[in-house]
Amino acid sequence: MRAMQLLGRRRALRPVWPDIGCRRARLVVNAWQQGASTGCQQPNKLLKASLDKVYSRYLESTPSAVDVSNKVFKQGYGESQVIHDHFAFRTFGVPGLGLEHLGAAFEAFGYTRQDYYIFPRTHLLAAWYAPPKHLYEQLPRIFISQLQVEKLSPVAQSLIHSYTDDVTDTFSGLVSSHGSSSGSTTGGSNSSSFGSSGNGSHCSSAAMLNAWTSAVTGVLPWGTPKREDYLKLLEESEYGAWVLVNGYGLNHTALSVHQIHGHQGDIYAFANELVMKGFNLNDSGGIMKVSPDSGLLQCATVADMVDFTFDGGQVHPVVGAYMEFVERKPLLQYQHLAQAGKLQEVHRRDGFEADSAVNIFASTTLAASAAQQKGIL
Repeated sequence: MRAMQLLGRRRALRPVWPDIGCRRARLVVNAWQQGASTGCQQPNKLLKASLDKVYSRYLESTPSAVDVSNKVFKQGYGESQVIHDHFAFRTFGVPGLGLEHLGAAFEAFGYTRQDYYIFPRTHLLAAWYAPPKHLYEQLPRIFISQLQVEKLSPVAQSLIHSYTDDVTDTFSGLVSSHGSSSGSTTGGSNSSSFGSSGNGSHCSSAAMLNAWTSAVTGVLPWGTPKREDYLKLLEESEYGAWVLVNGYGLNHTALSVHQIHGHQGDIYAFANELVMKGFNLNDSGGIMKVSPDSGLLQCATVADMVDFTFDGGQVHPVVGAYMEFVERKPLLQYQHLAQAGKLQEVHRRDGFEADSAVNIFASTTLAASAAQQKGIL
């Protein structure tokens, strides 16, 4: 089945707090929202610092990304040319831990949710969030995907819930202790559709902070996984196995090729440069993933294999993160601005393409398959 892109947009969801519970979380988020409305020409300082932390942790655990930074930018175009088109995160669709909760944190900083997508074959949902238009040159887009846990086998569901239930029970306990929410929630659990409510999602402010803190710090929201659980889940859902050991850390960043000053040629020339420098590119659907309108072109490295310390202290390789590269063509009505030197990011093809996303997702699947063939996994 082909991935489906739902083109309709919906209003940005806002977290709904309980009348009594989660007071501390509510105060923190209120501070975020106040900060997001000040200094309108500059990104919120907390947001910028948080995104910088997300990226620095990503570099610490992604050797190939460091190599790209060194070989392509530090030794070539310059570090200032590293411009992020988007950040991508993966999540489990369980109460308090789905894409709605991580997305709500970005909405509190002024981002708005745009198109959403369904990937039936791999049981995934996704949505992307746009920064304020006047900050398109300074902030990345955000792409968040989510595993529809309820569509996996009973064995896989039970395995995932054995890790996530302690987290979601904490949110439920907060609601029970402090009173229930009046009104709807923004969190989903059995997330066959966006914005669905589920047991344990009432304390959306605490859930949002939990997802956000995990993304920024790289700390798993749940306990340290057992290796046998990782391998068992890998048999059914490579995506699920990835989230189990990587949590809500950055899955990949996408660098903006069209914004690299000094680069001669298009993204095809850039991809060729990467190959010449020894980088292993994802060839699922072809090296270059091109949207039907030819306005969005994407390629990516194959994910790294990195060491992970499992429960019990055993250290074994797992699939890690990767790096993507993007070129966005000017929209037809704005092409004249390029000649005048007035073309900005908001004048280019925006959003994402579902079928291309499927092939970009394969960067981790390809790494897992290669590792299994070598007997590493």
